[in-house]
Amino acid sequence: MGRDGLSVVEKATVILKRFVDQRATSLTFNEIFSETPMSRATAHRVLADMTEHGLLAQDAQRDQYRLGPLLLSVGSLARQQGSVAERALPRMERLRDQFGETTVLAELHEGTVVPVRRVDGLYEMRMNQEVGRGYPAYAGGTGKVLLAHLDPELLTTYLAGIRLEALTPATATSVEALRLDLKRIRLVGVAVSRGERVAGAIAVAAPIFNDRGAVECALTISGLASRFDPDRLMLAAQAVQAAAEAVSRELGFVAEPGGPTAADLMDPETERYRLLHEMSASAWAAESGEAVDVGR
Repeated sequence: MGRDGLSVVEKATVILKRFVDQRATSLTFNEIFSETPMSRATAHRVLADMTEHGLLAQDAQRDQYRLGPLLLSVGSLARQQGSVAERALPRMERLRDQFGETTVLAELHEGTVVPVRRVDGLYEMRMNQEVGRGYPAYAGGTGKVLLAHLDPELLTTYLAGIRLEALTPATATSVEALRLDLKRIRLVGVAVSRGERVAGAIAVAAPIFNDRGAVECALTISGLASRFDPDRLMLAAQAVQAAAEAVSRELGFVAEPGGPTAADLMDPETERYRLLHEMSASAWAAESGEAVDVGR
């Protein structure tokens, strides 16, 4: 322990926490020192050591310190390790192994769904969503689960400017009908669709939220409708919701009381279970055309 009762690591941590607490990219000496349990001389010495080793950088002319190159490099590695795609990958693989179908992680960009990671299914005939290639959000479970959990003002703006084109016979072309569908998806927590974007395809999707409570991306099981029935759709929805919940928690998301959970979807006594059952049956009965977009 040092003369101020703190170890060297503790002193450095106290100083770094000042940047976090202040949400600041740079601080003066007095701003750092004002609430630290160190003497002025000790604080100067620790700051000099941290600057020498790259944890901080100093702008002497303005008497300011900012995060240093070593710390920025460590932060970059931490972001890569903690990215949504990295956190979701093990669960995507488990879902693929459980159902044999392709699993996809996708983001929403200005009304366009963009897959960012895919784990290929085990069947010879499987869905082949190209990573990085966007498609309209209003058709299919992935896009609709992202829209359903979008900020209400952003959703209103999106719906006001969208022209709904029929991509298949099952695509909704009425804004009113889409609004009702999104409302139900938000209530249940997941989306289930058949043939809305690609004829003959099934999609079961759930949202992943970040620490600010905003939807980050969608986790989806995507497969051929011929390999599903309403019961298997229910199981897939429950599994996808549980996986998405787990990733959201790792990102720091704290669900609001009364919000949809995987436990609700597994309990036959809940309203969400009943609605999911209706959604699965409706998706199964949906008209889906004849062509199927698959890859090898």
